[in-house]
Amino acid sequence: MSEIIAFVSDFELGTRIASTAATHGGDVIFPESVDNLSGSANILIIDLNRDEDEWMSMLNTLQLHFPQAIIVGYAERVLKSLHAKAKEAGCAWVFPQSSLIKNLPRLIEEEL
Repeated sequence: MSEIIAFVSDFELGTRIASTAATHGGDVIFPESVDNLSGSANILIIDLNRDEDEWMSMLNTLQLHFPQAIIVGYAERVLKSLHAKAKEAGCAWVFPQSSLIKNLPRLIEEEL
């Protein structure tokens, strides 16, 4: 089973992530902050629609706590500059929000 930690501000998207993950053998946790996270995770999902300093700080903290996990960033629109910054900061994948759910099953299956 893939353990997924998702930092998602959109409730509807969070519901779709949880449903998709459950269908493909994943379990999702939606913490409110990166503080006091414990356990393990195979996949980390982070909303890049946030302020850049905020998501960069979150990525740094998550990489320290979960060095083995793949990090998936998403944003409403992924411009070339955002894609480059997110990849450089540690995201293995960066998706437009509209294609995150479509790609999530493949990511879960790769991490099983």
